[in-house]
Parts: sequence; C-alpha cells; structure tokens
Amino acid sequence: SLEEDLAISDEQEEEKLLYKNALELFEASRFAEALEIFSEVIITYPKGIYTPDAYFWSGELFLAQEMLEDAKISFNNVIDRFPNHLRAPDSLFKLGEISRLEEDFSSATNFYKKVQEIYPQTGAAQLAKKSEENLKQ
Repeated sequence: SLEEDLAISDEQEEEKLLYKNALELFEASRFAEALEIFSEVIITYPKGIYTPDAYFWSGELFLAQEMLEDAKISFNNVIDRFPNHLRAPDSLFKLGEISRLEEDFSSATNFYKKVQEIYPQTGAAQLAKKSEENLKQ
C-alpha cells in the first residue's frame, strides 16, 4: 500500500540523515561522536541500507584509535551479515591489515588470499595482492 511505502521511505530518510551526520563527524575527526551515531544506525536499523556502511566505518574508527579487537568485530559483522555488500571485500582486506599490524602474518596472508578468491574483481583484491606480496619480502 502507499501508506506502507511512505512509512518505509520516511524511515530510510531518517536512517540516511543519521548516517550522513555520522560521516560528517567522522570527516571532522570527531571520532567518539561519529561512533555513537554509527552505533545508533546499527541498533535502530539492523537491516537498514546504511547498516553495512555503519559497521565498516565503525571498524575504521576503531582502527584509527588502535582498538583492534573492536575493529575486528565491526569488520566481521559486515562479512558475516552482508557478504554481498560492497563493503564486504574491504572489510576482509581490513582484517588482513589488522592481522599484519598484530604481526600474525599467516592470518594476514589467509585474509589477503580470501579477498582475492571470493571477490576477485574488486579494488580490495588488488590491494590484498599488493599487501600479500609485501609480506613475502
């Protein structure tokens, strides 16, 4: 029905505004505030259109603050819940980068290989290939 359609678009509009707000805070390096709003997007719209992005950017924020365990959880949420989303290959690559930071080079290599196998046509796969080659040196 039209009423249902309108209700959905209102909700999507609210989600979009929240997400946009969080991104602006992120770009302004207001990390704690951005994280709060990304969390709000995730909690309020668990199946929302911006939820995978909210998880991804939360991961980036945690990574920027060297909160590696939290970053892993965020990136894993993208991969587990939204495997077909554009952010999934990027998230897999980021998990490889975190393993590299932790000097767990076999895990890093596994993540890099996985990105290339599962998402071969992506930019993330090309980055993963480079990172994998750098590890070998």
